[in-house]
Amino acid sequence: MTKVALPDYESPPVREVVCGVTFKKIEALKVPHIGLLWDEYRADYPECQDKPEIPLVWEEPDRTKQEAGLTILAEMPLPRSWFVSKDETQLIQVQRDRFLFNWKKMSESDQYVRFEAVFTQFQDLYAKFCSFLEKNNFDAPEAKQFELTYVNHMPVSEEWKNLGDIGSLFPDLSWQASETRFLPSPENLTCNLSFKLPDESGRLHVVIKRALRTSDQKEIILLDLTARGFIEDESSDNMEDWFNMAHEWIVRGFSDLTSDSVQKEHWGRK
Repeated sequence: MTKVALPDYESPPVREVVCGVTFKKIEALKVPHIGLLWDEYRADYPECQDKPEIPLVWEEPDRTKQEAGLTILAEMPLPRSWFVSKDETQLIQVQRDRFLFNWKKMSESDQYVRFEAVFTQFQDLYAKFCSFLEKNNFDAPEAKQFELTYVNHMPVSEEWKNLGDIGSLFPDLSWQASETRFLPSPENLTCNLSFKLPDESGRLHVVIKRALRTSDQKEIILLDLTARGFIEDESSDNMEDWFNMAHEWIVRGFSDLTSDSVQKEHWGRK
């Protein structure tokens, strides 16, 4: 796939990037195996945590076959394991049917890591996971779905002091205020959008909502863009092509949804 020039920013509001693959559940993978797997990563990811399993959400090309967003719960879930890096900016998540890699911005001084570096790291870590399975006589993971997520935090600023100003960030959501209007500015907001990716290759899901950031209790607008895709060929070339396409849609989608003035004045669009 030929790479195209995408909108670029000096200081984008990205707080987290997640690359992941969902595969056919490896039933034979047990808790003791996860301990052995951690040994493969422990030098760089010295902290291990157990978290609840993430329910499966499958994208379907045809919504008449299965309602998009259908949740499938396992009868006996194995805990999802977190392997956390020393500086807490990197996270590996493993469960019987999913492998995820997160880059997280922990403080304002943390430099934004570009997609190419995050994706390369994900590929290396996933290859190590596949090698571990082969070494321990498991079948190779049968990949079914890829996913890429960008999480953006937009703290309160001069451009928006309340949700009545939401149009200054997202022109498509503009709140039409006037002296004759009965309703005041809304106190809460949640907007969910979805868009089909090219060639029936998945969907881009967009969530915009008001939130309170846990780390510093700042009020923010959260913009979450997640691409999930169907897999017909799980070769490394196909994986790279799909993630490059998903990245393009997320970046261009971000630029489409947010205002030009905020892009230039706050995030340094080049």
